Amino acid sequence: MTHTEPTRSTGAEDLNDLWTGDFEYTAVRRDGHVLEVTIDRSDRYNALHGPAHHELHEIFNASDKGPDLWVAILTGAGDKAFCSGNDLKATSEGLDILPGPTGFGGICDRWGREKPIIAAVNGVAMGAAAKSFWSRTSRLRMQMPNLRCPRSRSVCLQRRAVCSV
Repeated sequence: MTHTEPTRSTGAEDLNDLWTGDFEYTAVRRDGHVLEVTIDRSDRYNALHGPAHHELHEIFNASDKGPDLWVAILTGAGDKAFCSGNDLKATSEGLDILPGPTGFGGICDRWGREKPIIAAVNGVAMGAAAKSFWSRTSRLRMQMPNLRCPRSRSVCLQRRAVCSV
């Protein structure tokens, strides 16, 4: 497996071009001070592989640099899954599955962030996706008090929720 670096520049001067650019695995829409980011791999329950991780890394880097962006909302395409975690099919095919320097989904190893990222969980969240949001925020637990972490390392969230990470 190889580690693929993003090809776009995310300097402040390139932000407007970034928001209007096409991404292969994510959809991005800016609405005033809000950045809406949708993982667009519904055919794989929005599972993430290397190139998708890198797109999200690039998007959230640019979001952090945008002085007029106050918050980002992350959701998944379709109505079945927010994110089913690591793309196991890509793993079995030997494709690039490695996240970028900011971790799973471009956010899990992103420290010192000043702007919130709201996860609009619109379906199943499993594996690293659920674990990441579960471990990074107590707000999720407060809004979804019936959730319990099973003994396995995977967590499945099947209720609709909004949490800030």
